[in-house]
Amino acid sequence: MRAPYSLMSKTMQHEGHRSTFHRHDGSVGEINYKEFSHTISIPSADMPGLGVEQLAGKLNEIGEQMQKSMTHRFTEVMDEASKQAGTGVDFGNRPLDAEGVLQSLEKITMDFGIDGKKQPDLVLIMHPNLQAQAEKIEQDPEFIRKRSELIERKREEYYDRESRRKLVD
Repeated sequence: MRAPYSLMSKTMQHEGHRSTFHRHDGSVGEINYKEFSHTISIPSADMPGLGVEQLAGKLNEIGEQMQKSMTHRFTEVMDEASKQAGTGVDFGNRPLDAEGVLQSLEKITMDFGIDGKKQPDLVLIMHPNLQAQAEKIEQDPEFIRKRSELIERKREEYYDRESRRKLVD
């Protein structure tokens, strides 16, 4: 059972080249850190006329480069983690489709609240260019029906799993 973020232990790592984390199944994962750096170049001839707005624009360029690098690294780490957990779906060269999304949902464990509603901590990671296609899929009545059936099955699995838990005083 996952604890709310406010109850989880928090640590700040100030040095090192990697970090480890513990999965729900007891296995240990590892994240190797990667250094990001970007540079800007301002010719000395441009310096006398360089104002705050131009400098801010240059700093924004660095920020955008860092964002792209960090986003790319995040997707690499998440891809590796999903492969290790067995929850990743590789679409290969085929476009995003309803069956692939359902495959993704099938591979994950879903938790439900006391009221039977699915917990909102589900995250599907995909390229931003796929957002329009994902929204189209979500509107398809056949997809909605199959997703509802899948979630209902996952709800039953959750109740079965919870009923087998041993509670301790």
